[in-house]
Amino acid sequence: MDAAVANLKQNYFRPFENATSYLLIRWFYRSGNSKTLLDLDHLVQDVLLKPDFKLEDLTNFRAARESQRVDVIKDKTLANSLFQAANGWYKIAIHIPVPFEQVTYESISDIPRFKIESLFYRRPIEVLKAALQNASPKEFHLQPFKMYWQHNENDPEDLERIYTDLYNADEFINEHNRLQQEHGTSEHECVIAAIMFWSDSTQLANFGTASSWPVYLFLGNLSKYVRCMPNAFAAHHLAYIPKLSDKIQDFCQGKFGKTATSHVLSHLRRELMHEVWKVILDDEFTKAYAQGFLVTFTDGIVRRVFPRIFTYSADYPEKRVSTFQLGKRPCPTCLVLKENVKLLGTARDAHTRSTKCRDDNRQYQDKIKKARNYIYMNGGILNGQYLEKLLGPESAVPTRNAFSYRLSELGFNFFSMFVPDLLHEFELGVWKAIFKHLIRILYAQGDDSIQILNDRYRRIPPFGRGTIRRFHANAHAMKKLAGRDFEDLLQCSIPVFEGLLSPPHDNIVRELLFELATWHGLAKLRLHTDTTINSLEHSTQRLGEAIRKFESETCTQLEARDLPAEDAARARRKLSRLAAGTTTSEPTTRRAKKNRGFNMKTYKLHALGHYAKAIRLFGPSDGFSTQTGEAEHQKVKRRYKRASKSNFTQGLAKLDHRERMLNTIGEQQSVRDAIDNPSSDEDDLSTTAPEVHHKRSHTTRNKVELAKWLDKNKKDPACKNFLQKLKNHLLTRLQGLEYDGDEQDYSAAERNKVIIKENGTIYQHKTLHINYTTYDMRRDQDSLNIRNNADFMVLGCENKENPDQGRAHQIPKKWNSFGRCLPRIGFVDYEDDLAFGFLNPALIIRAIHLIPCFDSGRTKLHLPRRSICRLAEEQDEDWDMFYVNIFVDRDMFMRFRGGGVGHKSIQNKIHKFCKDRWPEERNNTPPHSPVQPTDENEETVAQLEGSYLIDPNAEDIGLPEEEAESNSEDGGDDDSDEEGSEDEADEADSDDLEYADY
Repeated sequence: MDAAVANLKQNYFRPFENATSYLLIRWFYRSGNSKTLLDLDHLVQDVLLKPDFKLEDLTNFRAARESQRVDVIKDKTLANSLFQAANGWYKIAIHIPVPFEQVTYESISDIPRFKIESLFYRRPIEVLKAALQNASPKEFHLQPFKMYWQHNENDPEDLERIYTDLYNADEFINEHNRLQQEHGTSEHECVIAAIMFWSDSTQLANFGTASSWPVYLFLGNLSKYVRCMPNAFAAHHLAYIPKLSDKIQDFCQGKFGKTATSHVLSHLRRELMHEVWKVILDDEFTKAYAQGFLVTFTDGIVRRVFPRIFTYSADYPEKRVSTFQLGKRPCPTCLVLKENVKLLGTARDAHTRSTKCRDDNRQYQDKIKKARNYIYMNGGILNGQYLEKLLGPESAVPTRNAFSYRLSELGFNFFSMFVPDLLHEFELGVWKAIFKHLIRILYAQGDDSIQILNDRYRRIPPFGRGTIRRFHANAHAMKKLAGRDFEDLLQCSIPVFEGLLSPPHDNIVRELLFELATWHGLAKLRLHTDTTINSLEHSTQRLGEAIRKFESETCTQLEARDLPAEDAARARRKLSRLAAGTTTSEPTTRRAKKNRGFNMKTYKLHALGHYAKAIRLFGPSDGFSTQTGEAEHQKVKRRYKRASKSNFTQGLAKLDHRERMLNTIGEQQSVRDAIDNPSSDEDDLSTTAPEVHHKRSHTTRNKVELAKWLDKNKKDPACKNFLQKLKNHLLTRLQGLEYDGDEQDYSAAERNKVIIKENGTIYQHKTLHINYTTYDMRRDQDSLNIRNNADFMVLGCENKENPDQGRAHQIPKKWNSFGRCLPRIGFVDYEDDLAFGFLNPALIIRAIHLIPCFDSGRTKLHLPRRSICRLAEEQDEDWDMFYVNIFVDRDMFMRFRGGGVGHKSIQNKIHKFCKDRWPEERNNTPPHSPVQPTDENEETVAQLEGSYLIDPNAEDIGLPEEEAESNSEDGGDDDSDEEGSEDEADEADSDDLEYADY
């Protein structure tokens, strides 16, 4: 017994190696479900093993006390450091004036004001000073520039403009030039702090109503690749916009004897948002906007910095709450009529965008002032005829925009800062609407089309590291899908929908899907040239034509029915209205289902025409996409779990301050460590070096003895002449001959010179890493695996008789433009001597995504017997043909279009794809060339081959109303609304947020 006790005392931590390991593992598994094994590694490597870590310092340690040291800094030695309290958060209360119908006042001071408690915000100039003082000159672009691509090394005049980020786009360059003209004689160098705002409300928990509405400030002087990294702390949390409290109704009841109407509440929410922005854009910011402020940068140079607001990224509901109401003019940047949204891509549409931009001019401000005087001083009705006549023509709202209030006198037009939102407007907007309507059509057919579609999506193999994920659930249900999931659905849609509709609608849908994928690929490029922007404009024209053809032919000739989920959501809304007393009578019979039309009068469709201009002004769309703000939301949600739920907004502000301070200390520690321990000359080769083309494992675990293996598989067609082909391949590589498809043959005597060591033993490896240069001149990596992601591309060996046809497959000519179909490939006959062979991995360009041609079916003709070259789950059958998914990612898209800047090594080979573009793209013809009517009496709008022939000089009078519509984003009558928010993903639409009724 004594021996057992002694052993227990000495080895109580078994089976762990020591007590320390046991204690760490116990801490890991007892500290909650949010920890990961990587967190445990960080605890050991970054905490316990640090030379500064001392156990004796933990005596009487209390985490709460140490955290408070960050919140309240009392050390006078830090007064001039980055940690001074002035760089922190402020808490104030704001007051908003409350109008009420038929209640008048003599003066503005008499208007009752509702108090909003606890606005947490940071002063933007203090944020900018702290960011600039800590900015590395290597990463911070103070001088904008233009970047060019020299196509031909021997022709210095063959240049093309490149757009990669805000600091080499037109708006930054123009603003910098204006600044130098106005302040170029200053004692100090004048530079711009390029402000980019993001703002969006987000749910903080899966259950309950806890939400936050953060405002993020990013600096466009930083590369977008730095801004998008959460750990870089490039996102400065500027404010948390509070909600309009439910106590507002008690306030109105006490002041006016009545509760506020829905129109008053909507107005107050707008007022609240702009009061918050008035606090943020304080007098200090306004003064700095006009005169600049001095900052000493890390290089020791004092510069005069001028803040300039370039972009404001938000989803559509927030754009509405910021600028206008949903009415005749649905766009925040131009005055297009709602009924003219369907003219996307036409000359008239382009004319409207360029000549009828919204402008915060004196006339507009006078209208707002007059409207506010009417509702506040005269007790006017918010939804009355007077305001409709005054503000309705521009869909304006009686709220003075904070940006206009603070900066209009300095020449800032706040309408120009709103940029398109690819995530919500296309992936979760136009594409989602088209995909859902296609599902409605298939559902109305009543056959197995829905099941076939779901089965096809499930059979699509994944690709890359999360580029295309496995479709596990039923795709038609669209349950809990994020924007990336809808992107995957689009990129793989053409083979899936093939053959599900009858002619000619099958061809119409195929062309529509191809143009949607083309437009999406161009709009989402991370690097643009003048050519790609021109192609985007032409694609917008073709996409508008394709959507109009789809709406006028397919949607009118094929029946479409609401999905069961939409019927269920409609029933829930009816019950809710009945319970609220907003419906006077309850239907006693179920209404007959009617054909569901496709709505083309949505802002999200109209917004597609603004992307080309926005890219020229502000750089590629990923630089201002709301996806950046959505990623920062993850940090807010993580902090919410650690904050006190009684006042979580204050907790979010505290945690932001703590984490930012700790990150700054960590950066200083890294600098100190770099000085104390300079890097050695040896490189770490534990991972694949970027300059290396490929890498495989060098392990010898999976040994294959050729003699035994060939005997076992001697009847397999894939192993026919295996050893002979292997030695031919090795001889070709050993002699350094150029690859010719292994058609070079050798004599038996020559092959006998090749000796495979260890009695003919080779080794099998399952994974091969391929490094390649992307179209935007960055290095990326594909991982090839024998079970999945085993397909790759190489440069073909041209057939002398037909250079466009390889020996293994054929790519149809002009597949990329007029045919609007994906290239198809297939297996050669197994009896062909060239059906199986060897390839030098150095010839691999990158992995490729193949999707079965489902409509062609499966066959056993290519390889009629069991073979090792098939996976077990393929059941001795092959797909007859495969589609090459050229839309799988942006790099693949540019390889099949040609013109990728980073594709230098294969530029001459893929340049032929440029010839497959539409003639106007090949000739670089500007879009929307003037179209002159051939007849003086020709009407302004004429239907022509599924498109519109438009007189660009005609007045924007709008098209005739085709049907009554509601103000909902999806159109149609009130009984045709989309399914409820409980059936949608968090990222799907923001219409369920507090400001949705604006």
